Amino acid sequence: MPNLHDYVRWRGDLPFDDDAFNIVDNLVLAALANVELGDLVPPLGGGAVTLQAVGRALTEQEAGTPRSRRLVFVPPALVVDAGSSRRFGEALLSGAVDITDAVTGTQFAAVTVALPDGSSYVAFRGTDNSLVGWREDFTLSFDRVPAQTSAAAYLREVLATTSGPVRVGGHSKGGHLAVFAALSTTPADRERIVHVYDNDGPGLSPEITDLDAREVLRSRTTKIVPEFAVIGRLFESGPASLIVASTGKGIVQHDIMTWQVEGTHLVERATGSARAATVSGLIDAWLEDAAHDDRRDFTDALFTALGAGGATLVQDVARRDHGSFESVLFSLVRSRSETRRSLGTTVRVLRRAVRRVDTSELLRRGQMMRGALLVVVGVLFVEAPVVALQVLGAFATFVVSVVVAVRLLRYAARYRKEHEVRWPWIAGGVFAFALLLVGLANVESLVTPTNLLLGAALIAAGCSSAKDGFPLLYRRPRRGMRGALLLISAAVAVLMGIVALVTADRVMSLFVLQVGLYFIVAGLVEMLFTVHDRVRRAYVDESAIEDLAKFGDDARVS
Repeated sequence: MPNLHDYVRWRGDLPFDDDAFNIVDNLVLAALANVELGDLVPPLGGGAVTLQAVGRALTEQEAGTPRSRRLVFVPPALVVDAGSSRRFGEALLSGAVDITDAVTGTQFAAVTVALPDGSSYVAFRGTDNSLVGWREDFTLSFDRVPAQTSAAAYLREVLATTSGPVRVGGHSKGGHLAVFAALSTTPADRERIVHVYDNDGPGLSPEITDLDAREVLRSRTTKIVPEFAVIGRLFESGPASLIVASTGKGIVQHDIMTWQVEGTHLVERATGSARAATVSGLIDAWLEDAAHDDRRDFTDALFTALGAGGATLVQDVARRDHGSFESVLFSLVRSRSETRRSLGTTVRVLRRAVRRVDTSELLRRGQMMRGALLVVVGVLFVEAPVVALQVLGAFATFVVSVVVAVRLLRYAARYRKEHEVRWPWIAGGVFAFALLLVGLANVESLVTPTNLLLGAALIAAGCSSAKDGFPLLYRRPRRGMRGALLLISAAVAVLMGIVALVTADRVMSLFVLQVGLYFIVAGLVEMLFTVHDRVRRAYVDESAIEDLAKFGDDARVS
C-alpha cells in the first residue's frame, strides 16, 4: 500500500494551482520539521531558501555525513524527492529553529514553509531521541513545558512577519504544540489560521488551555490517529477526526511513514484498536491515581537515573560504555520515597485492571483450565521424569475407573427394576473394580498405554493448534504473534507425539523432562493469553470506541 514517500513520487508533478492543498500535503510538510536541516534553512528574519536547494544540499551531505542518531523517523530521501518535484520544489523554507537544552529542559524545533499558492505552513517537530525531549513528554502530564512557550512565541512571530493564510501542524508532540500555539494566539491572529493539523499528538490538559479559543478552532482542527493509537489518545476524551490505516504493528503505527495513502487521501479505518484503548486506559488510570507531585517526583527520578551514566539519547541508555544500566538501577534505588510511591501507584493500577476481570468466569473458561492442567502435568514430568508416566497412567486409570463405576452404580440404582439388576451383581461389579485398583500397583504395565495415549494427545493438540494458528497468522495480522506461537507449539507437539508413539514401550527420562517443560511453557502461555483477552475486554471503554466509530460522520460534517 502506498505511503507518504510514494505520494511525493507519484503526485509531485501536480502543482498547487492544479491540485489544491490536501491532508497528505500536511503530512509531507509536517515531516520536514523532523529532518536534520542544520544550517541549510535560515532562522527567523534571515531570508528563505527553496526546498529544491535544501534537497540538493542534503544529497551532498548524505555522501560524507553520518545519519543523525537524534532523528531517525523521517528519511532525508523524502525531502530530496519533494524538493525535486514540481509541487514542493519552489516552496520557500525559513525560520528554522532547533533547540535542545538540558539545563532548561527544552527540546523544540520548527520551520515555516511558504507555498506557491500564497499560504504558509508552520511545522513543529515531535519528540526526538534525546532524553530532554522524552522528559518534556512526561512533564506534559502535570505542567507546562518550555516547548509550549517556544511554540506559542514562534507562531506569533510568523503571523507578525508574514501575510496570507496560515496552516499549523506537526507530528506527535509537534501536533500537540501546533494546537497549543494556535490556541495561544490573539483573536485577530486566530482568524488567519485556516487549519490546524494534529497528527497523532497527545492532547492538552483543560487546565492549561483557553476553552473559548479551543471551541473557535474546533471546526478548523483535524486530529489524525492510527488504528493502534496510544500517544494520540493521551489526555484526549473526544473522538479523532480520522483514523488512518498503517502498515506498522502496534506502537510502530505512530510513525507517519507507515500511514497508508490513496491518491490525495489517507486510507481510513472505522474504529481504533481495542488493545490500544486498553493501554490508553491503563495510562489514564495511572494519571488519575498519581497526584501532581507524584508525577513530578517520578519524572525527575526516572530521567535523572537515565542520564546518570552520561546518556543524552534514548538509545545510549543500553550502551555499556555509559554504564547506564547500573546507573539507572542504583539511582532508582536511592530515589526518594515519593518516587517509590509513584511506582507503587503503577502496581496498584495494574492490579486493579486485573481485578476488573470476573475471576469466577475466567476460571470457568476452558482455555484457563486447560492451561492450568498442562502446568500441573508439566511440573510432575519435570520433578519426577523417571516415574511420571507410570504415575500419570495410574492416576488417569483411577479417575476413569471411578467415573465409570459411579455412573454404573447410579444407573443401576435408578433402573434396577427395569433391567432386573440384582444387588449381588452390583456387589460383584464393585469387587471387580476393587481388583482393578489392586492391579494398578503394577504401574510398570501402564507405561505402554500411557505413552500411546500421550502421543495421540500431543499429535491431536498439535493439529488443533495449527488449525487455530494459520487463520491468526494470515487472516488476522493483528494477532500474527499469537498465530506464530501456535504454529511453533503445533510443530513441537506433533514431533513429541511421534516420539512418544515410537518409544511407547519404554521410559526415556530426558524425553519426559522435555515434554514437561513444553507443557509448563504451553500452559503458562495459554493462561497468559486468556487473562490478557479478559483484561482487554474488561478495560476497553466502550463509549470511547463508539465515539471513535463516529469519526466518519464527524469528518463529513466538517
